[in-house]
Amino acid sequence: MPSSFNPLRQRFTAAMSKPKISVVCVTFNSSDSLPDFLKSLEKLPSEEFEFVFVDNHSDDSSVELIQKWGRASQHIQNEQNMGWSVANNQGIGKAKGALIFFANSDIWFEPNDLQGLAQFLGQHLEFAAAVPQLLNPDGSLQPSLRRLPTLADLVFQMTGLAFLFPKSFFNRWKMPDFDHQSFREVEQPMASAFLARREAVEKIDGLDERFFVFFGDVDLCRRLKEAGLRIAFVPEVKFFHQRGGSTRQMGVAFYFSSHFGFYRYLWKWANPLQKPLLLLLWPLVFLTAVGRAVTAALSRR
Repeated sequence: MPSSFNPLRQRFTAAMSKPKISVVCVTFNSSDSLPDFLKSLEKLPSEEFEFVFVDNHSDDSSVELIQKWGRASQHIQNEQNMGWSVANNQGIGKAKGALIFFANSDIWFEPNDLQGLAQFLGQHLEFAAAVPQLLNPDGSLQPSLRRLPTLADLVFQMTGLAFLFPKSFFNRWKMPDFDHQSFREVEQPMASAFLARREAVEKIDGLDERFFVFFGDVDLCRRLKEAGLRIAFVPEVKFFHQRGGSTRQMGVAFYFSSHFGFYRYLWKWANPLQKPLLLLLWPLVFLTAVGRAVTAALSRR
């Protein structure tokens, strides 16, 4: 990465460095995390940003919080929970920016951070998307980068080998060999804070709506890669992320949705030789989801 890049010191000066950015945020019972997120957005200049919210039929005060905030250029309110992928596509359809910022409501940041990420894309046309370094609320590092998962990674995750040996090859998917401190091209970052060129998102036809919540972002990254488009990890730019804040409302359904999403992703991209193996692995995936859901339910009593 060029040593001259410093997003916190440089300002938008050239036209390429001052794109109109559309912030697209999907909410679902997000009232606990929204105040900090909206506070971050409040500091962004209206002439450079627009804010598109899509609510997936929340039954808390999420809709009211956004309406009271008053700066949403678009606020779609679905009559049922359409899922993360569908809702994001709805937001993309309303967005007008040259850059699309996919944002979870459980992140918060300073204005220079998002502007710095946009500036990076303005200066580095070889990348279609960029992501920041994520930090936990206490300021500690939150590992957020992944390799694109394989069938072997499914086995390692479902059998528990990845959890028993988190720094070994068994957990290769989550990149334990990377310190998350240096610039690099990355295959699959967490999509909690994901800035992409609109033209790149349109080139791959947005998100695959067959992924309800989980692995829609993984599939997005896979299709960007298949299209020859690159994603950059820019650690100089830092966002805070309350991990799980966007999925906590799911309860034990989280385990079924995440495990089945993993399986759906691998099935979609499997070659003819891999599909029979995936069929054999389906009982393992199902039983693992059941076991983890039951364990989680009992631990909450």
